[in-house]
Amino acid sequence: MRPSWACAVLLALALCVLPLAGASAAQPQPELDALLARLAAQAQDIQNIQSPFVQQKRLAAFNAVLVSKGRFAFQRPGNLRWEYLEPSRSGFVLRGGQGWQWDAQTSQRRAFTLSSSPDMEAVASQVMAWTVFDLKWLRSRYAIAVAQAEPLTLKLTPTGQGIRRFLDHMLVQFQPGGRAIQSIELREVDGDWTRILFTEPRINGLLAPDAFTAPQ
Repeated sequence: MRPSWACAVLLALALCVLPLAGASAAQPQPELDALLARLAAQAQDIQNIQSPFVQQKRLAAFNAVLVSKGRFAFQRPGNLRWEYLEPSRSGFVLRGGQGWQWDAQTSQRRAFTLSSSPDMEAVASQVMAWTVFDLKWLRSRYAIAVAQAEPLTLKLTPTGQGIRRFLDHMLVQFQPGGRAIQSIELREVDGDWTRILFTEPRINGLLAPDAFTAPQ
């Protein structure tokens, strides 16, 4: 079973999203290749990024949207934090290959390593790949097309049979200029969707001393 927050992380990062359910815009392959290469190049100077986020999760069966709030931080080469603060506190931090996961509701807290936790390795890889726009990694797992030119929005369709059982596609919207991701929307095959909105992203700023420390 995949953790609900891990599915949302697939993540990967966000700000205000527009309705993007339309068909993908056709674009010649050389133009798409050049666009993706430009985005990857612009991401190379990102040494760290941090932001509060709002997550909206729609459950089609109940016609309800659940809202969570949290914070995200990343620092090259392998430090990562993904934490929910409302309505309850849970999440994980990662420093290199060592991590800690917690859930305040169940009072559970555990240490893990990426080498011994495939689920956490998959989640961390997704988030970090999006943060630095690892084009080779992304193209090995998704078919990429342009869904909207302005604001720039990519549509990613998973190619692996495992993930295609629950994820139909993702919509990834970029900030003006394309330096960083503004939002990610996950559309599941059962009609549910998850939207992650990063409200105040800061790139290459001063990180808090506890940015990659688990809460006590």
